[in-house]
Amino acid sequence: DSIGFSSFDAVILADVPRWSLDDLQEQHLYTFVHDLGGGLIMTGGPTSFGAGGWIGSKLELAMPIRC
Repeated sequence: DSIGFSSFDAVILADVPRWSLDDLQEQHLYTFVHDLGGGLIMTGGPTSFGAGGWIGSKLELAMPIRC
């Protein structure tokens, strides 16, 4: 579940690569955004988006962009 995120309005990932989160953390964040309507701000950098391994990830489906 995404109980860990439920006390927040939004989560910010600033230049965070996919490998910084395990699969369960990614699933919880996806549930927080997709199912609970939580906010997600993801900023770019040398280790984020496509270069950071987010292509094809579960969380990519929750973003309004494609990596």
